[in-house]
Amino acid sequence: MLALLTGGCFSYVPVETSEVRTSDVIRARISAAQAEELEPILQRQTREVEGRVLGVSPDFMMRVPVQSQLQGASVQTLHQQVRIPPSEISFVELRQLDRTRTGFLAAGSTALLVLVLRRAYGGESGGDSREVPPTPGEIRIPVSLPFSAMTGSGGR
Repeated sequence: MLALLTGGCFSYVPVETSEVRTSDVIRARISAAQAEELEPILQRQTREVEGRVLGVSPDFMMRVPVQSQLQGASVQTLHQQVRIPPSEISFVELRQLDRTRTGFLAAGSTALLVLVLRRAYGGESGGDSREVPPTPGEIRIPVSLPFSAMTGSGGR
């Protein structure tokens, strides 16, 4: 669930291949010939490759997800390293944090958390709003003590 929500915090911005740096996460459109060459490694036919850049000189070295599998309560993703010559890349997009989406997600999550906590720990219950009558037999007697008696000075 968290992965679905945080996925909305990123967007892709077109960049030139010369602007890509090591450790960037990119999405690259590759040639048909390159897609055919990578098919046995990626275990699928695709012209779009997404992953983390491990190096950019002279070819792009990328770590790309190949397969995901459920292991217990978590998803394990297997990766492969692939080499792609810049001449085989027709279009590159750089993944960046989308501050607007992230702000809306944070505000919405906070509001939801406040609502849940308020309901769970004594907030609005939505039920009867009348006061609970006092317990029968309970008697309250107001007592007033002089200030000096409370401080222990006794007026001396």
